[in-house]
Amino acid sequence: MYRQPEGHAQEAAAIPGMGFRAHRMRPGWGPEQDVEAVRPMRQTVGSCFEPMVDAHTWWRMGDRSYSAGTVEQVTAGMGGYDIAWMEEPLPHTITPPMLG
Repeated sequence: MYRQPEGHAQEAAAIPGMGFRAHRMRPGWGPEQDVEAVRPMRQTVGSCFEPMVDAHTWWRMGDRSYSAGTVEQVTAGMGGYDIAWMEEPLPHTITPPMLG
């Protein structure tokens, strides 16, 4: 689950051969590293593949939890790599700034 960026890319590279068109990853290394984890995955599998991000860890990391502002920055960075969806980037008690 919590792989370095190259590890996510290697894992995703094997998925199309199994007949799947998407891969769900779970980042949690830090804001910059989380965005960076999507780039090599997208480069490895190309545009016919859908990266999916399970981000619930961002608000369950204790003293390393991401603020709403940091989540907005990270999701904007990941959006540049055309991810399919993002699961639980914020706790249910926080309204995302872009929707507020």
